[in-house]
This record gives sequence, structure tokens and C-alpha cells, in this order.
Amino acid sequence: MASTSSTRKRSAPKARTASASAGSTRRKPSSRKPAKGKTRTDAPSAPPAGKLEAAAREIALAQLGIAAHLVETVGIRMIQARIAAPKQWEGFVKRGEQVRRDLEQAGDGLRNQIIERVSSFDPREAIDARISRAHALMGMFGRRRAAA
Repeated sequence: MASTSSTRKRSAPKARTASASAGSTRRKPSSRKPAKGKTRTDAPSAPPAGKLEAAAREIALAQLGIAAHLVETVGIRMIQARIAAPKQWEGFVKRGEQVRRDLEQAGDGLRNQIIERVSSFDPREAIDARISRAHALMGMFGRRRAAA
């Protein structure tokens, strides 16, 4: 038995009309009814003007409260710093005096070491030692030349 699909003729594709091929992109409105409780004109509605004003007022008052809190906090810290500043200043002065004494002691020790080195330094010995090293080097060079 032959299948029914093979005996049917295939229809030719439908030709496009001139308006369809022009590239129109508008859709025609649907003829279907919207779902129950929903209409096409339902859009998110804007809150009433009174609620917007109340929200704006609340935001402005919150910002004002934040600014006042910051001013009070900074003011309290400034007062505390003014109270603590003289105590800190005295501490800095005491520390400076201690450092000055330590530097004087270190300077005295360094000065004594320099005086000892300078007083024990004999320039003739240093000069004689350098001359003898130079003679030794010259003698070494002289030997190499003689051997060559």
C-alpha cells in the first residue's frame, strides 16, 4: 500500500507582496483579549506627589542630621586635642632634652677618640710606610723586566 504523503502534491511557496518585502516592521494589534485582571493600559503608576515630597523631605532631613553629627564629632575631637596638646608638648620637650644629653655624651666620646687618634698619629711613619711599599712594588716590576 502506498503512503498517502507520497501521493499528495506539494504546494508552491507563496509569493511575497510588495508591501511585505518593503521591510515593514509594525505589528498589527492582536485581536486576543488580555488575561483576566490585566489590561493593555496597565503600566506601573507613579507614586502620588505627596509621597514623593515626603520622601524628599525625609532624605533632606537625614542628610542634615548626618552633617550635624559630623560637626559635633569633629568639635568634640578638637576640644580633646586642645586639652591634650599641652601635655603632649611637655612630653616632646622632655624627650628633646634627653636626646640632647645623649648626643652630648656621644659627641664627647667621639671627640675623645678623635683626639687620641690625632695625638698618636705620626705623619713620618705613615709616609715612610708608603714609600717602602712603593719601593717594594717597583722592585717587583724591576725583576719582571729583567727576567723577560
